[in-house]
Amino acid sequence: MKTRQKWRIGVVFFFFLIFPVIINYLSPVLILAGASEGIVNGSFILFILLFLSSLFFGRAWCGWICPASGMQDACGVFRHKKAKTGWGNILRLVIWIAWLGFIVYLFIKAGGIRSVDALYQSEGVISILNPVIVFVYLGVVFLVFIMMLIWGNRAFCKYLCWMAPFMIVGNRIRYWLMIPGLYLKPVKENCIECGKCTKQCPMGIDVQAMVQAENCYHSECIMCLGCVDTCPQSAITTK
Repeated sequence: MKTRQKWRIGVVFFFFLIFPVIINYLSPVLILAGASEGIVNGSFILFILLFLSSLFFGRAWCGWICPASGMQDACGVFRHKKAKTGWGNILRLVIWIAWLGFIVYLFIKAGGIRSVDALYQSEGVISILNPVIVFVYLGVVFLVFIMMLIWGNRAFCKYLCWMAPFMIVGNRIRYWLMIPGLYLKPVKENCIECGKCTKQCPMGIDVQAMVQAENCYHSECIMCLGCVDTCPQSAITTK
């Protein structure tokens, strides 16, 4: 395993370990609670930052920082099957649109945005100080694990994640506008069609087909750069 991938796995696993501490800042529920009072909370701010970061780095958050990513990478040792995309994209999009619509409705009902409180209901910054959060944390971990067992690794990312759509939209915009940033670059003439890149991809993307098509855009790519580090012929690089 290349040094970069060792670092990546170490970083995402670290964020998984501290997930109980930061869970409030990733909460879709607290956004709704804050919106009902006209308050922009910490998770609201974070999700906006994720969208902005995706304009330059794609879904690198998912591959390098996300706590759920760390958990699934760790459990992937026992569950090699990768979840298929298919209907998951539609389900995730429907949930996301309904959630965004409800946020807008709550803000309107509250009379608009009245204040910004990054620490809203965060119990002195550290989420886990609230005993209720312990049960929320265990529930999220259980959900991610069960989905992985039933549908395959990264099922939560593909079917239910409330953060991914922000970055998928931002990533698509950056490809349309060709905003300078981190991109995958295919080098078709170097490809020997060994399939190592596709086998390595944690999201189950047919990377080899993208190289052959000379187009490395894919909505599920999490910019883990595993394909880059795995390819023996540098048929896929970064730019």
